[in-house]
Amino acid sequence: MSDAAARATEARTAPSTAPDRAGWLLALAGLASVAAGLVQHRLWQELPVPRPLESLALLLGLVALALPIAWLWRRSLALCLLLATGLVTLQLLGPRTVLAAALLGLAAASLGRRIGGASGIPGTARLGAGLAGLAAIVGWTLPFPVHSPLTHALLCLGLIALGGRGLGRDLHAAVDALDREARRAPWAAMLACAALALTASHAWLPTLLFDDLAYHLGLPSQLARLHYYRMDAASQAWALGAVAR
Repeated sequence: MSDAAARATEARTAPSTAPDRAGWLLALAGLASVAAGLVQHRLWQELPVPRPLESLALLLGLVALALPIAWLWRRSLALCLLLATGLVTLQLLGPRTVLAAALLGLAAASLGRRIGGASGIPGTARLGAGLAGLAAIVGWTLPFPVHSPLTHALLCLGLIALGGRGLGRDLHAAVDALDREARRAPWAAMLACAALALTASHAWLPTLLFDDLAYHLGLPSQLARLHYYRMDAASQAWALGAVAR
């Protein structure tokens, strides 16, 4: 094969950078739109100044915690930022809450593997399908007194056992894929993981919102006390609403 033919073949097989450029252009266009809205409506006059400074201080603290983890673990800083957020969450919320969330996530991933099968569906889509399946199971059984920490834990553990070693391989592959993509686009990965970290920080303190206290916490409080959901529209107008279920 001649040199010209080899270069032509290499050019055809080389990955295109057009999607990456298009993604960056879309991201920049979104940031520009937000900036234009801030300027047009003078929203900076309504923003509480301490809140962004608190978020920045929190993010810097998480990054400072993630740096030694990245040095010891030899992983990307974005991935270690998520791990640092998880460690702070464990400290503030306690092991029981974090363990319950971990069991729910693993059970949803295992159920998603069963739903997706060998169809090549991405892992995030399988996780979403698994969460939707668990929500359907819990939603359909809300009127029945079967909801307790023990029954939910047994359901999650059973689904995790069904996943077996395949679930462990999927989790390992997901961590490697996240680390690999974070190394390819470190700034974009850090931005995404920083947004996730700041969003997770809202779970560290009890809610004071009226809707949460008067309505949204009704379902878990009834499941904790009665082991079923009353669905009593006479006492609560939104008892049969989709958000309640």
